[in-house]
Amino acid sequence: MVMSKILDLFRRPPKVKHTMEDEFFGTLTWDEDYPLGWCGILTLANGKTSSFTIEGAKTDESIPEKVREMAKFLIANERLIHDKIAASMSEIYNGPWGGGDTLTPEELAQKINLKDVSFYEEGGGELYYEADDEIFTDHMICASIDENGEIGEPELEG
Repeated sequence: MVMSKILDLFRRPPKVKHTMEDEFFGTLTWDEDYPLGWCGILTLANGKTSSFTIEGAKTDESIPEKVREMAKFLIANERLIHDKIAASMSEIYNGPWGGGDTLTPEELAQKINLKDVSFYEEGGGELYYEADDEIFTDHMICASIDENGEIGEPELEG
């Protein structure tokens, strides 16, 4: 009985990985083993890249216009968003996290990078920044962004 269940696992077809070419986003993938939505790489205005997912999008649909608008907004304004997040997080670092060390917002801005973005199908999303030198140990900095481009208060996750 157990052996037949094990053999059934090997007989199952592999999960499909879909790809789609998009004029703005380039090549997008949808991995059925990780079905959050379309995934890809976003190139920011400073030349750095960030991975992204489009949550809620279906494999048989085109990319929602609100997602395109939010991605364009993020590319154009990521430096301002980045600096705002660094200013908020420097207060946290200079409090309990720094252990007596301090960082100015400008110094912290040099140490964080946008690592991942989750766009919501209806607009808005979540921004995830990674800090160099493990200044927040293994935590990511997360901030929500609404469909109007307003940034929520950043928090540590992880």
